[in-house]
Amino acid sequence: MPDDNVRNANISQIHKLRFFVYNPEKEGPYPLKHDLVVSALTAQWFGDFGRGVSALANSVSDRGHIILSYLTNSSFPEWAKKCSELDIPFTANRLPETGSGSDILKSLGFDVRSEHICISIDYQSAIHFFRSLKMTGASTQLGGISNRTSDMKRLISAIDQSDNGICKPDNIKITYGLDVVTGFKKTNQTGKQG
Repeated sequence: MPDDNVRNANISQIHKLRFFVYNPEKEGPYPLKHDLVVSALTAQWFGDFGRGVSALANSVSDRGHIILSYLTNSSFPEWAKKCSELDIPFTANRLPETGSGSDILKSLGFDVRSEHICISIDYQSAIHFFRSLKMTGASTQLGGISNRTSDMKRLISAIDQSDNGICKPDNIKITYGLDVVTGFKKTNQTGKQG
């Protein structure tokens, strides 16, 4: 637990906090530099992941930090496998490659720490999984790929079945791949990014 001086110092600085919401793809780097830039589970929806992450990174002040979390292309392997088995299109939106955010920040001179996490989430059924995507807006297919209603029914039925063909209600596991990346913007002796 921090001592009173540390706690009071932190509280006394609270009036300096400012929060901004903006779209780096449309607006480019924010005109002011910030000590901390955070993008939590949004960067995967950038039309151009590299350009969006670069715009965020260019909004970080010298000796500032950036924190990113985003879904990666390792997400939804159960869904992809069933689509392959049924020979129907896998309609998930294209997601950034694992590690791509780290690579971008490193190329911009940031010191980077990153971790890839796989999280399995239980759903009552396949339809509940697809509804959860719809509720977050992630069901909007950006690549123009779609399945016929009959194919979706087959897919939902296949996901709901265990490998031995027995229905497994309340036990649908879907895996999400997530990168969590932190970057520190260095400066060299002359004060330039390095």
